[in-house]
Amino acid sequence: MAARHPEADSDPAVRRLRTAILLNGVFIAVELAAGFLVNSLALISDAWHNLTDVLGLGIAWFAIRQVRRPADSARTFGYHRAGILAALGNSLLLGVVTVNLLLEASHRLRQPPPAVAQGGVIMGVAAVGVVINGAVAFALRRTGRDLNLRGAFLHMLGDALVSLGVMVAGAGMLYTGWIWPDPVASILVGVFILAGAWRIVREAVNVLMEGAPRDLDVREVGVAVAGFPGVRGVHHLHVWSLSSDVTALSCHVVVEDQAVSVGGLLVGRIQQELKDRFGISHATIQLESAVHAPTDPLPIQREEEAARP
Repeated sequence: MAARHPEADSDPAVRRLRTAILLNGVFIAVELAAGFLVNSLALISDAWHNLTDVLGLGIAWFAIRQVRRPADSARTFGYHRAGILAALGNSLLLGVVTVNLLLEASHRLRQPPPAVAQGGVIMGVAAVGVVINGAVAFALRRTGRDLNLRGAFLHMLGDALVSLGVMVAGAGMLYTGWIWPDPVASILVGVFILAGAWRIVREAVNVLMEGAPRDLDVREVGVAVAGFPGVRGVHHLHVWSLSSDVTALSCHVVVEDQAVSVGGLLVGRIQQELKDRFGISHATIQLESAVHAPTDPLPIQREEEAARP
């Protein structure tokens, strides 16, 4: 069993996440019941969308707690990737179920069911979703640089907009008597879900493949390190993601022969620059004497030295 972390439990963001999970859990039950009662695929699709986002909120809550777990001899980098694995599994499951909903919506467009769906009920339930999701998004709007909380905010804001779309479909059914707005709204919700799921899957796979963050130019990082006074070149440069918001780096830095204490100060300055400028919080730097040529076929040198004829 995971250890409790009182400092995490007292975090305002964690409390907001718990409240959001509770409110959305109740709303999902109501929306599913209403969807089956009035035979509304739009409500059922939106409920499933909200369910997956509740799982996303749970992952964000779980990740905040896991980050505070210390590394041990078995997991020397800690538990950063627990949330990545959960996000990947949830997104794949979300994709499978959403495709089934899209197929059902397509079938209903070709062969409309009896006019059971009630536009007024759909509007009322969706309006509750707009209020709940909008309130949660408002509570999470100030999330700083934490990617988990920013993702939770965007999920809740998206849910509010999706529920608004379902309201519009309900209004169209209520005032026109048409059935087609219900499956059309379901298709739009499904496309919205699949787009979000694909982004999560792509990011999770990139992290698990130890890829560099997509918004980080590794060459630029190497040039920045090579630009420090006393640095002759950089090679064996590797940058990878431990999680969606933790980036690690390792490299060999070529310097002139110098005292160990001087080299230690240089490493400290480079690490601070990497953290401040590129958000790389875990950097392992190995110093090498310039007497030994780098073995990397593409070493990064200081710009002024590379410009020499």
